[in-house]
Amino acid sequence: MLGLAAGASAFAQDRSTYAAGSRPQVLINWRSFEANGFPASWKDPFTSVVINAYTRLNQVLAVDVRPQFAGYTDRTDSAAGEIVISANEKHACSDNRLASTFGSYPDRLIIIVHAKNACDLTPWNFTLWATRLGELGLHGVLMHEFQHALGLDHSAPTKSIMGGYTWVTDYGPWSGDQTDMRAQYVLRTADRLRQLATYNAGASWSTLGNTLTSLNSPLAHTTNKVAVAGQPHNASYVVGWSTPGNQLTWLRGDGVVFDLASWQIYGGGPTTRYGSAMKSDGAGALMWAVVDAASDQNLIKVLRSTDNAATWSYTNFPVARTAGTPGIATGVLGGRRAWIAMWANYDEGSQTESGLVWASASFDNGTSWSAPHRVEGFYKLHDGVSVEIEPGGQCRFSFVWAGEKGGYEYGRNKLRTLGCAVSPAGIVSTGFVCIQPEHSRTAPDLAWHRDSRQFTLALREPDYATSQNAARLSASGCPGGALHIPASTSHVAPALAANPAWSTSTGSEIVMWSARE
Repeated sequence: MLGLAAGASAFAQDRSTYAAGSRPQVLINWRSFEANGFPASWKDPFTSVVINAYTRLNQVLAVDVRPQFAGYTDRTDSAAGEIVISANEKHACSDNRLASTFGSYPDRLIIIVHAKNACDLTPWNFTLWATRLGELGLHGVLMHEFQHALGLDHSAPTKSIMGGYTWVTDYGPWSGDQTDMRAQYVLRTADRLRQLATYNAGASWSTLGNTLTSLNSPLAHTTNKVAVAGQPHNASYVVGWSTPGNQLTWLRGDGVVFDLASWQIYGGGPTTRYGSAMKSDGAGALMWAVVDAASDQNLIKVLRSTDNAATWSYTNFPVARTAGTPGIATGVLGGRRAWIAMWANYDEGSQTESGLVWASASFDNGTSWSAPHRVEGFYKLHDGVSVEIEPGGQCRFSFVWAGEKGGYEYGRNKLRTLGCAVSPAGIVSTGFVCIQPEHSRTAPDLAWHRDSRQFTLALREPDYATSQNAARLSASGCPGGALHIPASTSHVAPALAANPAWSTSTGSEIVMWSARE
């Protein structure tokens, strides 16, 4: 149940409601929404927000129960193993709510969205897009209700999703949600890291077997985006990821054989619940952008290695926060090595600035960074961002748009790629925009392919476990469309890395890392 303040709970205490390893079937009674005044045009975007909500919970909470959209129904009650979502007019003024979760224990739960304020009968100002001042984001409302459906009671009114709705809810879940959910369900450890490779800038892909994918260890699995960097000077790769238990770890190898003897967990390092990003300068120095979720600060940390990823240390990165996966890139600009970190800003003191793309640059290998600043002021994100620089100095950044209500009610999950310019003063958008038709629920990734002089872009299709796609962008143009990669599914956002040290007769190598069973 969700009100503007915490109300009564569906359960007297936290409990598991669906079996470990199950996929509760989510059904939407859309007729009930239209009958209670929701616009007919909201059917598809509402369905998308439902899937976005449980997708984010699946990836951040990392427990082994995963709701799955199963279609539409006229029923208001659930059968065993289902979660039915419907709408009614209102709850009760004495217990005013935005939504409620009811049903039968253990696995027949229902979610009801209340169309109106029960005290004055005015419609709640719901939105399906990026939440603006005075709006109530159904993305956050549904994450709260899904956690009720999976057995969580209300918690104290803190940043926990279960503490009552504010705009901050849209950027959860938080450590309290994670702790409470993991007390009821086991960790999901089935999604092992997997690798594809292309030698023609993404026109075709094939599986690249390796000793990391075949490793039978729960630590070699993840529910978040992997980080990977190619090192052409020694024909190697570095792969980093967060384990299901939120430990940061990495391995080195040639892309096929990894050095398991030197495998390390980053002891005393960041506790991250999102994905990460990594880049190499091609000569042994690397930067790794991660998010330290300790105490729910969500501080971005940029780690640096100068010994081919044998060891890592913190750079002097300024205070900046995000609730998604950051991006990092490097290139030589005006004869100087530049490093760019980019992220979807999260600032509890500013709803207006939260979700916008921010960035910082370093021209002295991380010793100092420019002040964090906004790159672009229109697009808002609910997930991460990726960034890449080509040798001529042009940079591109890609993301999935949270959409705009305004007069358009448009853009939810739309893919966008923008141009940027870098200087010691910082990073600015150049106004170059690729209006791409593809959709995703997770951040895409970018890599520069030296041979073809094109950016390669990878994305995951919108459903929770579905195909990966790739596209090619010239240094001055937009992609003509994305290529579906057959027999390629992933539960996480893809990660790309180029490595000219490895090639075939058709060109040099780009690898794509992801994770699935």
